[in-house]
Amino acid sequence: MDIDPTVELLRAMAECGLHPEDIHWDGRFHRFPGIGQKDRGDNGWVKAFADQRGAIFGDNRTKEKWKWPQDSPEWKEAMQHAERLTREEVERRKEAAEKERAKAAEKATKIIHDTWERAKLCPNHPYLKGKGIRDVKVLRSIIDPETREKILLIPMRNHERELVCIQRIWPDGKRKYMWQPGGTRGLYDTIGARQFRETKTLVICEGWATGQSIHMATGHAVIVAFFDGGLRVVGKIIQKKYPDARIIIAADNDRWKFVKRGNEMVNPGVYAAREAAEKLGVEYCIPDFEEKSLESKPTDFDDLRRLEGEEAVRKWLDPEMAAKAVTEAPREPEAEPEVDSIDTDDSADGTTAASEDEGTRSAWFDGLPPEGESGALSKAIEVAIDHGVVNDLDISQQGQIMFHRRGTWYPPEPKRTISRVAIGELYGHGGGARLGVLRDAFEILASRIQQNAGPIEFDANPYLVGLPAEPGKRRMLLDLRTGEKRKARRSDYVTRSIGTHPDAIRTPTFNSAMTRWSGGNGKRVRILRRIMASCLVGLQPERALFFLLGPRGSGKSAFARLVEMLASSYVASLQASDIGAGKLQKADELIYGHIAGNRGVFVPELPPSALRGGFLKAVCGGDVVQVRRLYHNPWSFVPGATLILITNALPSVNVLDPALVDRVRVIQFPETFTKEEKIMKADLLGRFREELPGILHTLLPDVAELIGEGMSFDLDSFATEDHKAVESWALSADKLMGFGSLLEVDSTGSIPVDELWDRFQEYWQEVGGDTEDWKKNTLSRELTKRGFGLPGKRGGQRLRLGVRWKTDSS
Repeated sequence: MDIDPTVELLRAMAECGLHPEDIHWDGRFHRFPGIGQKDRGDNGWVKAFADQRGAIFGDNRTKEKWKWPQDSPEWKEAMQHAERLTREEVERRKEAAEKERAKAAEKATKIIHDTWERAKLCPNHPYLKGKGIRDVKVLRSIIDPETREKILLIPMRNHERELVCIQRIWPDGKRKYMWQPGGTRGLYDTIGARQFRETKTLVICEGWATGQSIHMATGHAVIVAFFDGGLRVVGKIIQKKYPDARIIIAADNDRWKFVKRGNEMVNPGVYAAREAAEKLGVEYCIPDFEEKSLESKPTDFDDLRRLEGEEAVRKWLDPEMAAKAVTEAPREPEAEPEVDSIDTDDSADGTTAASEDEGTRSAWFDGLPPEGESGALSKAIEVAIDHGVVNDLDISQQGQIMFHRRGTWYPPEPKRTISRVAIGELYGHGGGARLGVLRDAFEILASRIQQNAGPIEFDANPYLVGLPAEPGKRRMLLDLRTGEKRKARRSDYVTRSIGTHPDAIRTPTFNSAMTRWSGGNGKRVRILRRIMASCLVGLQPERALFFLLGPRGSGKSAFARLVEMLASSYVASLQASDIGAGKLQKADELIYGHIAGNRGVFVPELPPSALRGGFLKAVCGGDVVQVRRLYHNPWSFVPGATLILITNALPSVNVLDPALVDRVRVIQFPETFTKEEKIMKADLLGRFREELPGILHTLLPDVAELIGEGMSFDLDSFATEDHKAVESWALSADKLMGFGSLLEVDSTGSIPVDELWDRFQEYWQEVGGDTEDWKKNTLSRELTKRGFGLPGKRGGQRLRLGVRWKTDSS
């Protein structure tokens, strides 16, 4: 097997959400946009060694890093088949790379010096003013030629005080380093150097604003290392330069975003500071915050100064306080169960008693099996894993719920694993310990079920879970309390909502509204009913993104209010006050408290510019890790709720990733209510409320179909006009103008790059396109976005691997 290390490394980095243009096997650091940054920023980095047998890469913003191929069995397996370079070839490549690097570094350094010399003093840059830092006399700024914004320049010097690189910061906090092939290892900036003569103390920290805040509060001289990986390197340089100085490493308390280091998940800022202090034999300190300050998720001493004042900075700069700092995110408080939240016994009239509020959802963990029935609980977990409802369950020692990404669970503390094998091993514990572990697993299982695209929660029995349907068979249910599987019964769902009015099925207002909303189109009526049914039971594998399009007064909002009325606490509606410029205000709080676990989310009318990929992913659920890794792997993102947007226009396709584009569905509301009808419309919801029992009964066939056999939202099931609207919208965003339809993915296939480029130019001319703005690398980028293999070399020829021409287009 002919393995290209460049292709394998690019593929591994793509799995982690990083997409460099190319790999340079020169043992030097190279920067590029980080995770989720697309073409902006330079937080991503890679260092590939000349022997082509290893590399390290990561993201300075998320503080994640990987070793290739050591960090993945799949990566290591692939590289076992790669041909090894001879020692002579490795040395030749190293020498050539060093010459090229030195030449490029000389050119880059000149540009950096020229930039610094022509920059103007900037004592009050907007970025610093926003942090309450003013009258800084040592920094400079230039004007961004594209946005006309002031870019703050922070010098990065070596141990001889030579300017080697510059960190640039925009008013919105975006950071980017100037190009420097020589790398930024060991570079730093100094704040308040003169004070060192008096205090004989040096504080080393990550960011410039953090350093300035420490200097303002203490008067100590501060060394800015720029990122956590620089603390130890810069610390070693400073320790050698000032052997008699007292050195304190000031950590960033990144308690809100744990990352992987080795085989454990750690607080990256604290981990880096502690490791640096231990290696250097110096002290370290950690900022901590009062409970009232935690809402904004603060991390560093700059946040501490702004939120609690300089006295708090001085307090937590004391290394003796480090052991008292809280370095893990606070656990969510457990809600007190409501007295009437749920009753799983049948009531006298044969219906299931339940409260009309959110009690059903909060009652997942009530009435767990007693210790003697723990076998049923373990069986339920095992069946759930067998059927793919969840992956193997990793649980923390405190039973805290964890987040899932790319098949891996990331816990905030040491973990144990519950899997098909581990469940059996648990019986080595004592009865109490065994049941405690099983209860932890059950809570996590229930939490995942609430947010998973497949399983559902039933009104009548919150312990019933819908299992994925086997080919040709009806969907089965799993009872979490007994571990048994059975077919669904009508009494298993929407019992609570139907209440005690089974005969009240006349729905003239509902029928009339459905006719007007759909324009009399039968397919559109069916889709609207499916949406209501999916919000009722939460079972819709595709998790489509519905755009309700139509003129003002066409009934879009009324439809949304009806679904909210039907599904009650199972849907959420974001108000205009929750949203600003397409960004969630207090995004994490909304994800945790308002959106997570809902079956449907309605979003009010927004301009197309606000409908960006990150915003859409955030509001349609998904766990927090997935939301923060928006472009990690678009096809691995599983929304936690049906998203229904009330709007008059579709977003620009270019701002959405392929997974979101593939989920977009359009429902057009063609008719506008007349003036007289609008007057009657004021009482529409009241009449819907009177017909509610009947509406629910009319939806029972849709609910039964959805639970029993699944309900598809594929484009063919939509009205022709709505189907065409989606197709034309998607085609308008295809920069390749359909060229991708000539290709198909084939892991064993390959096409010479020159042949691909020639064919593309021919096709582009046939469709009347202009190739003037296209280059081979831009074509490569567009093909990569669509999953058509990766560029590589074989036998000295540049190839596109993993792709071939379709038979009918060759």
